[in-house]
Amino acid sequence: MSNSTLPTKQRDHIAVPVSAGIGESVARPDGTLKVTGDFAFSSDLWADGMLWASTLRSPHPHARIKSINIAPALKINGVSAVLTHDDVPGAKLYGLEIIDQPVLAFDTIRFHGEAIAIVAA
Repeated sequence: MSNSTLPTKQRDHIAVPVSAGIGESVARPDGTLKVTGDFAFSSDLWADGMLWASTLRSPHPHARIKSINIAPALKINGVSAVLTHDDVPGAKLYGLEIIDQPVLAFDTIRFHGEAIAIVAA
C-alpha cells in the first residue's frame, strides 16, 4: 500500500472567534467547503490498494453461534480478510460502565444487528 498523502481541498486549521458563547451562532470553518461539495469526507478518500470493509451483522434478535466458517468467504475473488472474535487482539469486550459487550459476537447473539464478523475486500 502506498504511503503517499491523499490530496484534499481542506484548509489548514482556522481559529473561530467566540465572544459570548452560549446562544451565539458560530461560523463553522468547514461550512463553506461542505456546502460547495469541496470537503473531503473520509468515504470520499481512496488510495491504490486500499481495502473496503463491511460488517456482517446478525439478522436474529437472539441466537447461538455454534461455529463460523470463513473459508467460503476467503475464496471469493477480491476478499482479503475475514475477521471474527478470534482475531480481536487484547480485550475482546467493551462497555461504558460494565465491560460486557463483545467487540464481535462469539457465542451468543444478544440483539438484531450485533456485529459477528468484518470482511475486507
